[in-house]
Amino acid sequence: MWPFDIIEKRRVRKMFGTMVSPDVLKHLEDHPDSFELSPREGDFGFVVVQVAEGDLHRTRGLVAKVVDLAVSHKAFVGQIISSVVMCHYGVIQNTDLSPMPQFVSALHEQFGPDVRVVHGTFHGLFGNIGSNVRFSYGPVFPDTTRIFSELTSLDFGEQKELKLT
Repeated sequence: MWPFDIIEKRRVRKMFGTMVSPDVLKHLEDHPDSFELSPREGDFGFVVVQVAEGDLHRTRGLVAKVVDLAVSHKAFVGQIISSVVMCHYGVIQNTDLSPMPQFVSALHEQFGPDVRVVHGTFHGLFGNIGSNVRFSYGPVFPDTTRIFSELTSLDFGEQKELKLT
């Protein structure tokens, strides 16, 4: 292995080591050409989870547990906004959406009335949607307003599947 290869693997690990599962990280390290920063069009899965807010320490603890569960179910954790965790499938390892239903089930088994979940699939863009000044790797949803409207209309403990077009 060339020193450049070792440096490149370290760079990938540093960038994504806290956002993806260890097996996805290994895939990125072994196949750096499989990952593109420029937006690519395709079919992707999403799971948006909101944890019940309350005491700040409890909310933070629930968010951390949701993130850990997501990574253990091979989700790409794209954004965490306050008490909302946005997870994605089909982003890095081609179009593998298969772990998504197990993740949604596990959320309700482990967190029950402490979470509300909107999940589904969409055809759109995924990649760097920021700029060279502010990098943000994530989706361009066809209907972001609908996702958050549906999420906030649910009671905690409920989930809803959406097909975005």
